[in-house]
Amino acid sequence: MLFDASSIVFYNNHMFNRLLNNSKVIRWVLVVVFTIVGVYYYATINKVPFHPDESTYIYMSNDIYQTFSDPRSVQYTDRAPDDIKQHYRLVDPALLRYVIGAGLAITGKTPLPVDWNWSLNWQENINQGALPDERELMISRIAVSFFFLLGLLLIYKTGTYLQNSLTGLLAVIMLGVNALILLHTRRAMPEAILFPALCFTLWSFIHINRFSWLSGLAVLIAVNAKLSAAPLILMGMIAIFILDRDHFISVRKRCINFLVFISFILIGTYILNPVLWADPLRVFQLAFNERAELVNAQIQTLQQLNPAYALTSLDKRVASLIAHLFFSYPAALDTGNYLENLKPSIDMYFSIPGTTLMRGLLGGLICFILAVFGFFLMIVRTIQKKGTAIMFQILFLLGCIMQFSAMSITIPLPFQRYVIPLLPFTCLISAYGLGQVLLPEKKAPG
Repeated sequence: MLFDASSIVFYNNHMFNRLLNNSKVIRWVLVVVFTIVGVYYYATINKVPFHPDESTYIYMSNDIYQTFSDPRSVQYTDRAPDDIKQHYRLVDPALLRYVIGAGLAITGKTPLPVDWNWSLNWQENINQGALPDERELMISRIAVSFFFLLGLLLIYKTGTYLQNSLTGLLAVIMLGVNALILLHTRRAMPEAILFPALCFTLWSFIHINRFSWLSGLAVLIAVNAKLSAAPLILMGMIAIFILDRDHFISVRKRCINFLVFISFILIGTYILNPVLWADPLRVFQLAFNERAELVNAQIQTLQQLNPAYALTSLDKRVASLIAHLFFSYPAALDTGNYLENLKPSIDMYFSIPGTTLMRGLLGGLICFILAVFGFFLMIVRTIQKKGTAIMFQILFLLGCIMQFSAMSITIPLPFQRYVIPLLPFTCLISAYGLGQVLLPEKKAPG
């Protein structure tokens, strides 16, 4: 029996829709995607170009020993205002140092004895012992990226709740092959812990009025991985009072959840950062000032190198975030320091298939259009529909706007890795829009 072209197209579309509408098929595809992404992610982690800041974090990982053996030595003291370790404790959260230190301790390795000195050349830093050996660097990277696949699983769960299992699967694929994720979360740097913490946080907000402590723990990890995750605190506060409108939760219960959520973050942050222990309020103010001075010094340095590098106005910051989110090729280094020494490893890394996937003008334009389409489509659907997930969609949109706005206002440095907190939002939004194109809502799997 012969079929005309329209019948064949109809049949193929019907079969395609049946596959996408089958939750079991989605789950099997998810297993395949996890296997491929996981093997690729960890098998090539040693190929990621070295960043000198990794040396600093490995050097500072000795804090895990000092905190247990001599707690007073890691508290702030006026007697050592110029101590470089005290400076790092004031400007950076401590969680990354503990994770690296734990990984080194388990494998019998010790932290670097000296910090990387940016005023010295490459060989001078090597002579001083500031460059980690391959095994030490590998252990540190695996320690901080250990929960990467768990982060992807939680993104799948979040996408499924946000819309459906197809949305969750598409978000996992978009994040798992994202060139910025592959570069910036496979180094012994804060982004490696920040990414799974962000995924954990977004998922935990679904259940925030049942397990407010769990959301507090998730935000605690995210903020103590990198301070740019602070808008998640406000997102969590809002979540407590706008989610679960279909269930009766008293105002008293919501207020208790609010207190538990905030208390978990504040107390946990205090415990994790012993530099605060002696005088938390005063040291917090000193830390704020120290970080502000550091950022100002970095801006001045950038202005001297090239005035265009310093993002001194809001429009420049917004343009920089958009450019790095969608268009710019993966940046192996924040600045040109040591480029000559690292160029061979950088070239080798980018010769690996997939390391620049969907970056550049064409790929970036596709990703940008998908994100914008998904964003406005979600707004329209929240206006048109009612349901248990609608309030979460509203929360999600608010969180995306707050995170983007906060980073546009507070980050004057053009470093690409700073956009990592936005990637889970943009990929979920893009997956939401693409999922509606591939399989309209009325046919979508639950």
